[in-house]
Amino acid sequence: EDGWKILDLDVQKAIRDLALSEDDCGLVTEDGEVLAYTILRGTLQRIMLDRLQREHGIEVQFGKKLSGISFEESESEGISCQFADGSRSGSYDLVVGCDGIQSKVKEYVERGKIESDGLASQSSIYSGLRITFAIQENVKEDIKECQFTQHFGDNAYALTSAYGAGKEARAKGAFLVYPDPDYIGPFPRRRGEDSDRPDANADWTQDNRISKDHVKECLDVLGSARVAENDVASIIEQSDRFFDLGVYFHSPFSLSGWSREVPRTPSKGLFAGPDSKTGKFVVVAGDAAHA
Repeated sequence: EDGWKILDLDVQKAIRDLALSEDDCGLVTEDGEVLAYTILRGTLQRIMLDRLQREHGIEVQFGKKLSGISFEESESEGISCQFADGSRSGSYDLVVGCDGIQSKVKEYVERGKIESDGLASQSSIYSGLRITFAIQENVKEDIKECQFTQHFGDNAYALTSAYGAGKEARAKGAFLVYPDPDYIGPFPRRRGEDSDRPDANADWTQDNRISKDHVKECLDVLGSARVAENDVASIIEQSDRFFDLGVYFHSPFSLSGWSREVPRTPSKGLFAGPDSKTGKFVVVAGDAAHA
């Protein structure tokens, strides 16, 4: 009852409306039951961005890197966020950090400050697993239903899927999960390999693509895993968007939890003194908290 509703997407209604406008949607039964929810990340981001701006007037800014969090003594006192470009934003009663596995907000929650030397990335642990996903766009064939197919091989897993039962252009996706050959779990096989581990790829614009030279490596993985003949290789070879990322996680042991009160003066320990309490908090959510 005391929460704030920022964005409400009625996904079921959107899919049912689609079913009424399509002769053979394949996602909704005659009784109106929605059978599946599938959407590409880029499409979902575009929908969320449009709704935030059109229905709520919320401006979304890209390219901002958080560099500091502090309490601001002003007429509307609260939390102030500082960014690497010198700009500030605030004041706020609550700051929610949903900034992914290499969260700067999590760094503040745990340390009470944000360092400029990349300590946030050091708090995440590379699992030794890699995920490659390839998207084949503007597929010419008519996709009348969404289909997911799983492929299990020796030390590898693949998933293929089809998208675009609505107004979006038809697309296919292939996702390949396999162990990094340079790692044994989170441990590099040779000293000094840490710098070669793949990025977590929290790129919202999805422009951080890798060279298609990685295609051969993926096909070699499919071959060595003895994955049966399927669409995986075909989609990878014909992909228009191609990404390679590492799977990272946080240590589940933390003395700080998922939130921290922002004090009037920076504290030197885990807890602020009684005179520094403000009732203004920073919290983390999603991968920043529990990946």
